[in-house]
Amino acid sequence: MNMLKLSWIISIILLGISIYIIQGIPSDTQLPVHWNIDGAVDRYGDASTVLFMLPAVLMIILALFSALKYIDPRKENIAMSHKSIGAFSLAFSVFVAVMEAGYIAVINDKDVQIMLIITFSMGMLFMMIGNYLSKTRSNFFIGIRTPWTLSSDVVWKKTHDFAGKLFMLAGLVIAGGCWFIDTSTLMTLVIFTVVPAALVPVVYSWWLWQQEQAGQSKPS
Repeated sequence: MNMLKLSWIISIILLGISIYIIQGIPSDTQLPVHWNIDGAVDRYGDASTVLFMLPAVLMIILALFSALKYIDPRKENIAMSHKSIGAFSLAFSVFVAVMEAGYIAVINDKDVQIMLIITFSMGMLFMMIGNYLSKTRSNFFIGIRTPWTLSSDVVWKKTHDFAGKLFMLAGLVIAGGCWFIDTSTLMTLVIFTVVPAALVPVVYSWWLWQQEQAGQSKPS
């Protein structure tokens, strides 16, 4: 069984569990859905909606991944990236499953730190994505899609090799560091780790493209 199919099975199980849990909770039950920069909850949402939306959003993501081989113009590259697509699918599925488990624990009055759980899961998600970024091929839907990576396979490859290492490092810092800092600084940890990991590869892809163009313009 490939990872994409396994992800679909996980999403269906999560949807079934969500529907079951929703039947047994009071209609006015609220769950935290947003935290401010200090890690304090500043927005709550209807528990039924939150529990249903998690697997629903996951299914939308999986549907997109499943459709890539039909809708992406670079179908051959999508075929060569099937392991990465499967890994991304499974990573998102596990991330949503952990969030769902955390919310169910909260509903059952368990003493859990939902923000810590989400932060740790996010770190693991970034590590999984980073591990497979270098294995993706040029396409229009997944990866570091800039004008420069999409115009050059060499730039795409070098950018994703570099981005993969950054994502894994960011994930390691988040997953490991979240256990040793106060809850109030978790969001700061995520922001100051994820933002550079996401933006630096974009600038790097532009620099690589500039170097490639300069090399091509030199007289032979």
